[in-house]
Amino acid sequence: LLPLLSQHQKIYSIVEDIFYMAKNTRRDGLWISALRETHTAGQAITAEKLAKYTGSSERSARDVLKTMAENGFLKEEKKGREVRYIPGEL
Repeated sequence: LLPLLSQHQKIYSIVEDIFYMAKNTRRDGLWISALRETHTAGQAITAEKLAKYTGSSERSARDVLKTMAENGFLKEEKKGREVRYIPGEL
């Protein structure tokens, strides 16, 4: 019984590690950074600024910001060619 229990503990530990790694993806970092900038600091953010701040591509930043706006976390604000995002209704 003891070797079986030990095997289950190892498997559980591996599953925990995988779950933890899956929760902390680059896109999660983009979401968190965008929410901090807009909701906590009260600042508008652009894809370019988010990409520079997080070290990700501008395309990834733009995709995340657009998804956040589509889901009400942010609102798009267009100024000329620039698209800025401001806090949405949470």
